[in-house]
Amino acid sequence: MDLDGAAAALAERLVIDETRDIVHWHGSGGRPEVTGLHDYRALYAVPGLYEAVYLIRLGMRSPQLLAQVLASVSPTGAARPAPGS
Repeated sequence: MDLDGAAAALAERLVIDETRDIVHWHGSGGRPEVTGLHDYRALYAVPGLYEAVYLIRLGMRSPQLLAQVLASVSPTGAARPAPGS
């Protein structure tokens, strides 16, 4: 299963409690897990979990919006590499 597939599968099974800033999900072997919504180390440690929470379930669009802004200011319509990279 690729990352998009893993994220989609996780997104179907997680419960977000925004009042307590936590996400309930099932880890390996179906073990119940609770992770803080801002515990990025834990969210990134599980392949697809960050994407499942922020991109799929919460609908965050920051990466896409940033790409659009960068493309709009580039004369070629594509993001340019940073100087020195």
